[in-house]
Amino acid sequence: MGQGGEKAEFQGQPHPAQVQRPGAYCQDLTHALLEDYYLVIHSEYVLGFATESPGSVYTIGTDTTDHRLALFLIQTQMNRGSGRIVPLGNLSTKMKDALKTADAHLKANLKNLGIDQDLNAYDFTVQVINLNQAREGAETAVAFFVSMVSAVLGKAVIERTVIVGEMSVQGMLLKVNALPERMQLAVESGAKRILIPSENKRDLADVPDAILTATQWQFYDSPTKAAVLAMGLG
Repeated sequence: MGQGGEKAEFQGQPHPAQVQRPGAYCQDLTHALLEDYYLVIHSEYVLGFATESPGSVYTIGTDTTDHRLALFLIQTQMNRGSGRIVPLGNLSTKMKDALKTADAHLKANLKNLGIDQDLNAYDFTVQVINLNQAREGAETAVAFFVSMVSAVLGKAVIERTVIVGEMSVQGMLLKVNALPERMQLAVESGAKRILIPSENKRDLADVPDAILTATQWQFYDSPTKAAVLAMGLG
């Protein structure tokens, strides 16, 4: 069973104040997202193409309408603004709630993350790419949180990392359903690392050895720890 994070080197990113104006940004983001989407789709969902930039996170959500799991790519960018959350496209109700939860927890825990910026002076533009054509994406709040932290710090998540997990607005981790199936979908999609909430430790016994040995996996005990592990900061 392989545990532990991989080391990664990150290039410096511009301060959010230097990011392009919203109009230019939206045009560039749309082009980048379409390019990333094309690469992922035509590689049979092999991960790693769109996680080189800060704010990009893969996660596996639950489609409660069809009773199945689905792979999603969350992309977040931070720009000068007035503290708004700007979702692009039509996010499902569960994902909107997850995004609000992540935003509230982030703004209440800036000091714990070593962030001294006033986030009310910035907007977060968020887009979710639905890689399995699911209708819903429940149990994804931790991934939204990590995506936002990555965008604020200007540090990318280690490539081919999948984050699973749900959380409350105060950061309490919640056990996710169907951990073996989530890990199997992550491995089949090309994941090298899977970050799992500590509340699912007992479920690891139900995961086949072939899945456990096919990728690195690691538990996190808080949303902040998930962000630290995802970006290789600790």
